[in-house]
Amino acid sequence: MCVVLLAGVIWLQNYSQEAIDDHIYEIYNRIQVATGQNQNRLPLRIVEQNIENAYCDGKEIVIFRGLLDAVTTDDEIALVLAHETAHQ
Repeated sequence: MCVVLLAGVIWLQNYSQEAIDDHIYEIYNRIQVATGQNQNRLPLRIVEQNIENAYCDGKEIVIFRGLLDAVTTDDEIALVLAHETAHQ
Protein backbone atom coordinates (compact mmCIF):
# COMPACT_ATOMS: atom_id res chain seq x y z
CA MET A 1 0.00 0.00 0.00
CA CYS A 2 1.26 3.46 -0.85
CA VAL A 3 0.33 6.57 1.09
CA VAL A 4 0.69 10.03 -0.43
CA LEU A 5 1.25 12.69 2.18
CA LEU A 6 0.31 16.21 1.24
CA ALA A 7 0.52 19.34 3.30
CA GLY A 8 -2.88 20.15 4.77
CA VAL A 9 -2.89 23.71 3.50
CA ILE A 10 -5.99 25.85 3.49
CA TRP A 11 -7.85 25.42 0.22
CA LEU A 12 -7.24 27.94 -2.54
CA GLN A 13 -10.54 29.85 -2.37
CA ASN A 14 -8.99 33.20 -3.36
CA TYR A 15 -7.20 31.95 -6.48
CA SER A 16 -8.34 31.92 -10.10
CA GLN A 17 -10.05 28.85 -11.60
CA GLU A 18 -6.98 28.28 -13.76
CA ALA A 19 -4.64 28.31 -10.74
CA ILE A 20 -6.92 25.95 -8.82
CA ASP A 21 -7.20 23.59 -11.81
CA ASP A 22 -3.41 23.57 -12.20
CA HIS A 23 -3.12 22.71 -8.52
CA ILE A 24 -5.64 19.85 -8.88
CA TYR A 25 -3.65 18.42 -11.81
CA GLU A 26 -0.44 18.64 -9.76
CA ILE A 27 -2.03 16.68 -6.90
CA TYR A 28 -3.31 14.12 -9.42
CA ASN A 29 0.16 13.79 -10.96
CA ARG A 30 1.73 13.17 -7.55
CA ILE A 31 -0.80 10.44 -6.79
CA GLN A 32 -0.23 8.76 -10.17
CA VAL A 33 3.53 8.65 -9.65
CA ALA A 34 3.27 7.48 -6.03
CA THR A 35 0.85 4.66 -6.89
CA GLY A 36 2.77 3.44 -9.94
CA GLN A 37 -0.10 4.38 -12.27
CA ASN A 38 1.97 6.96 -14.12
CA GLN A 39 2.42 4.72 -17.18
CA ASN A 40 -1.31 3.85 -17.35
CA ARG A 41 -2.57 7.28 -16.40
CA LEU A 42 -6.17 8.10 -17.25
CA PRO A 43 -6.99 11.65 -18.28
CA LEU A 44 -8.44 13.88 -15.57
CA ARG A 45 -11.40 16.04 -16.60
CA ILE A 46 -12.95 18.82 -14.53
CA VAL A 47 -16.64 19.32 -15.35
CA GLU A 48 -18.13 22.76 -14.79
CA GLN A 49 -21.27 21.64 -12.94
CA ASN A 50 -22.25 22.34 -9.36
CA ILE A 51 -22.35 18.65 -8.39
CA GLU A 52 -20.38 17.26 -5.44
CA ASN A 53 -19.18 14.10 -7.15
CA ALA A 54 -16.30 12.40 -8.94
CA TYR A 55 -16.07 9.10 -10.81
CA CYS A 56 -13.87 6.90 -12.94
CA ASP A 57 -15.48 5.14 -15.89
CA GLY A 58 -12.34 3.27 -16.91
CA LYS A 59 -11.54 5.81 -19.65
CA GLU A 60 -11.08 8.97 -17.59
CA ILE A 61 -11.36 10.37 -14.08
CA VAL A 62 -14.04 13.04 -13.83
CA ILE A 63 -14.38 15.52 -11.01
CA PHE A 64 -17.12 18.11 -10.82
CA ARG A 65 -16.60 21.75 -9.93
CA GLY A 66 -19.13 21.47 -7.09
CA LEU A 67 -16.88 18.97 -5.32
CA LEU A 68 -13.85 21.20 -5.79
CA ASP A 69 -15.82 24.09 -4.29
CA ALA A 70 -16.78 21.93 -1.28
CA VAL A 71 -13.32 20.70 -0.25
CA THR A 72 -11.23 22.72 2.17
CA THR A 73 -7.76 21.15 1.98
CA ASP A 74 -5.40 19.47 -0.46
CA ASP A 75 -5.78 16.31 1.59
CA GLU A 76 -9.51 16.14 0.88
CA ILE A 77 -9.08 16.41 -2.86
CA ALA A 78 -6.15 13.97 -2.75
CA LEU A 79 -8.41 11.44 -1.01
CA VAL A 80 -11.01 11.74 -3.79
CA LEU A 81 -8.41 11.51 -6.55
CA ALA A 82 -6.69 8.52 -4.91
CA HIS A 83 -10.04 6.77 -4.54
CA GLU A 84 -10.85 7.30 -8.22
CA THR A 85 -7.31 6.25 -9.22
CA ALA A 86 -7.91 2.93 -7.45
CA HIS A 87 -10.78 2.27 -9.88
CA GLN A 88 -8.61 2.38 -12.99
